[in-house]
This record gives sequence, C-alpha cells and structure tokens, in this order.
Amino acid sequence: MDFHIPRPPDFLLWAAVLGVGLNFIKFLWDLYQRRMDRQQSIVDMFWYRTVIMPICWSPLADLINKYVDHLHQMDRGAPLNRTLERMINLAREFGRDKNLVLGRFLLLTIFKDETYENIRDTLDSLEDEIVQNCVPAQSSFDSSSTAIAFIESLFWSNLTKACKEMMKLHPRGNVPL
Repeated sequence: MDFHIPRPPDFLLWAAVLGVGLNFIKFLWDLYQRRMDRQQSIVDMFWYRTVIMPICWSPLADLINKYVDHLHQMDRGAPLNRTLERMINLAREFGRDKNLVLGRFLLLTIFKDETYENIRDTLDSLEDEIVQNCVPAQSSFDSSSTAIAFIESLFWSNLTKACKEMMKLHPRGNVPL
C-alpha cells in the first residue's frame, strides 16, 4: 500500500515562505526601532537632567526659598498692621520675581506644552492667594503669628503643586535629581 501525500500548490509554499520572511523583517525592524528609541531617550534624559532641570528648578527653588526666608524673618510679635503691610510688599515683589522664573520655564515646552501652563497657573494662584488673603482680609487675622503661618502654608501647598507638575514631566513619574 503506497500512501501518497499530495504536494501543495507552489503558490502556498511561496506564500508561507513570504509570510515567514516578512515576520522576520518586522522582528528586525522592531529591534532597530527599540534601539533607536532607547538612544533618543538617553539623549533626551541627558538634556532634561543636565540642562533643562537646573535652568528651571534653580530659579524656582531660589524664589521659594527667598520668600520663605522673608516669612521666617518676620517679627511674629510685631503689630498686625505692620506685618500685613510687609506681606503686601512681599506679594508685589513676588509678582515681579515670579515672571523672571517663568521665563526659564518656557524651556519645558520642549517636552510637554501643558507643563509650562500648569506651573504658571500654580505660581499665579499662589500670588493671587497671597494678595487676596493679605489685602482685603486684614481683620481676619488675630495676630502677626497667625497671618505669617497662613501665608507660609500657602507657599508650601503651592510649592507642592509645582513639584508634582514637574514630576509629571518625567516619563517614569519621578524626577531624577
């Protein structure tokens, strides 16, 4: 008894060979793309860590430190009206200094456009909250100490928002410092 297996048509054999060949080419292309993406990522992270982050973070940290230091140096036993007047002057100064810092943050638009707007909004809201809570609500504070503590808490909460915004910028969710 002779079993004879019929030979498939030639076009099926060529189609199978072509399919295997295309899969192999796609595999090689994916490896190439992955390698190129990794190299680009390394270059981007270098620029991000060594150029962009110091240019953006240093002025922001200096700005926040400057005003927190001013708040710590305020006399908590001083008359309330003198403390509030000093805070209003600090709020005006903050507005000017904030604009200088925001100029540095324009570099962030290279990575993500919305990050600049979010950080700008965060610093604007900090400035607005300070002005709104110092100028019209002078009678809501019972002492210089509570007024200073309140403004300090505004600084720290808004600084936290700005830091979280910067963290979102990094692809892995954490900023390498």
